[in-house]
Formats: sequence, C-alpha cells, structure tokens
Amino acid sequence: MPPITLDEVQTAVTNVKPDKAPGPDGIPNLVLQRLLPTIEAYLSTTVILRKPGKPDYSDPKAYRPIALLSTIGKALESVLARRLSYLVEQYNLLPKQHIGGYRGRSCELAIHLLLEETHSAWREGSRVASGLALDAAGAFDNVNHIRLIHDLRKRRVPDDLIGWIESFLSNRRTSITLLEGNMGEFLINTGIPQGSPLSPILFLFFNADLIKQILAECPDVIVLGYIDDIFIMTYGTSAAANCHTLTKVH
Repeated sequence: MPPITLDEVQTAVTNVKPDKAPGPDGIPNLVLQRLLPTIEAYLSTTVILRKPGKPDYSDPKAYRPIALLSTIGKALESVLARRLSYLVEQYNLLPKQHIGGYRGRSCELAIHLLLEETHSAWREGSRVASGLALDAAGAFDNVNHIRLIHDLRKRRVPDDLIGWIESFLSNRRTSITLLEGNMGEFLINTGIPQGSPLSPILFLFFNADLIKQILAECPDVIVLGYIDDIFIMTYGTSAAANCHTLTKVH
C-alpha cells in the first residue's frame, strides 16, 4: 500500500462537520480544519445515551455507549477507512451482498434491490416473498480483536494496514460520562469504538463470514447485509414453505 498523502489527510479533515462535539483533547473540528495536524488518538470519552422507545431505563441494555474520539485521531481514521474502502472495491475483499459501510453502497441501494426481487417474484404470479431481518445486539461492542485481525489477514488486507489497525485497537482507554459525572478511566480490551469513521468497515470484515455461511447452507435465499443488520429473503409457493426455509437459516 502506498504511503498516505497530505491530500488524503486534507480531504478527511475538510469533510468533517465543524460543530461536532470534541473528545477529551477539547479540540473542535473547526480548529483541526485550520491546523491540519495528524497524530494518532489513544484516549476517548464514552457518553452513555438512552436508546429511544425502551420500556425500562433501569436495564443497561436500554443505553448506547458513544465514543467521543479525538478529532485529530478521527482525521487519520477517516483516511484509513477510505483506503480500506478502496481495497474492498478494487479487489473484491468483501461479499458483494454487503450494502453500506463503504463508498457507493447505501441503504437506498439495499431497499431498491429488495423491492426489485420482491416485484420479480410477484410478477410470476405463483410465488410468495418472505423476509427475515436480523440485528446484531451490541455489534461494535462485542468485536473480538484477535478474530478481527485474523479476518483482515484472511481477506488479504495489506500487512502494514493491519499493523496500524492492530495498534489502533491495542491499549485503548476510555472514561465514561453519565448524568452523575465521570466514572474514571479504564482499559478497553474488546470492541471497536462507535463513533469512529473506521469502525463500520472493520465490522464488515468481522461479519463477512456470516453471509458466506448463510449462502453455503441455503444457496437459494437472497441475503443483504447493512453494517450490523442482515436481511434474508426467500420465495416459494406459500408463506409456510418460506417460513420453513427462514427457520432453517435462523
């Protein structure tokens, strides 16, 4: 992989929103856009937000941790995310069923593909379309670092980029801020930070084998992945037959 250029860094810094909340370094994006320094971030603050519509907020699962990362580090992470996205497109490193998480693959595209397949089944007259939506609970928080690095190597990501990602995930520390105040700093030994520009595409590598496994066991189904969501669609002569197929997948 060629060295990161100043133009890439400038593009990443220019594209960030200037009014985003800063991390523990207190540097807003606007200042970063003026200065354009590039150093790696080692520390973040994690803010706990309520998930909307939950019936019981005494349950920890009703909250989502969001990492407020250093704006300086996020610029570099954004550059690396673009590099990974380029490699995925250029060398087909991920299953084509993954929609979202890198350039040119959006939620709108996923919806369009599903509607097209559904209308195609309906036009045949005798087929029924059924779908199963799966969501990975706490997806980013539960990423195993060793498994992720293994998956990156297996999919032929360059060693120098893997080395940077391994360093990025090593010895990370954060502090949690609640309504009652800051809970102090501690070490993070699993997960990828929700809020990092690099995390969505890293999760695609971590989750890619699941799509391959589904298609290997049930080659006639249609599978689309969108970051931590997977939608499985099948067609048959009846809804009952479709449910049997989807139950087998699940």
